[in-house]
Amino acid sequence: MGGRFAARMGVLLLVAGVAAAQPAGASAVKRATSCSAKGAHVVARAGTALLLTRPHGDDGLYGPGTLVTTCRRGHRPVVLVDTGPGDSVTVSKGVFTSGYVAFARSSSSATCTKYLGDDPQCHSIGVTSYNRRTGKLRASGSGPADVLVLTPAGWLAWLSPADAAGVRTLQAVDSHGLRVLATDAIDPASVRAAGATVSWSAGGVAGAATLS
Repeated sequence: MGGRFAARMGVLLLVAGVAAAQPAGASAVKRATSCSAKGAHVVARAGTALLLTRPHGDDGLYGPGTLVTTCRRGHRPVVLVDTGPGDSVTVSKGVFTSGYVAFARSSSSATCTKYLGDDPQCHSIGVTSYNRRTGKLRASGSGPADVLVLTPAGWLAWLSPADAAGVRTLQAVDSHGLRVLATDAIDPASVRAAGATVSWSAGGVAGAATLS
């Protein structure tokens, strides 16, 4: 009997060890079997679709990381971004199409700033789009965005903040890479995506480009 008891205890300890070895973030994602905003910040919603952020994986040294997910009612969440402890991501300007989701992001790494201070490489600002079903990155670009639009194919266009003269830059990313669509006094309210076409207006003059 003593031998059987010792064997059973060994198995239980082995199982407990495996469970303890799982990353906290991974177990949290595994438990989230349905779309829920509970405990998360809702960045954007479109119908039953959500774009969510939540802190996770605090190591007690650098602070928690950030988990960015998307989901829709009745479906499991899809992880888009899963940082390590101390690496935070702030997400804004979420926009959806039927197959993709995009957002502006601002990232900062506490593990970097601890050793390099306020070095520019510890921070980043940009825009990204992801496949809503697989979580695969579709397109990305750098720089701040006052306006962000997304095509059905997952391509991006974003408008920079205005400079002192009121001039803004409209950039885009598609299968051909990064390009500047226009640099002018672009009206932010005029920037739109309809199908594969991105349109804008500057000084009453309309412009348009196709992303493919």
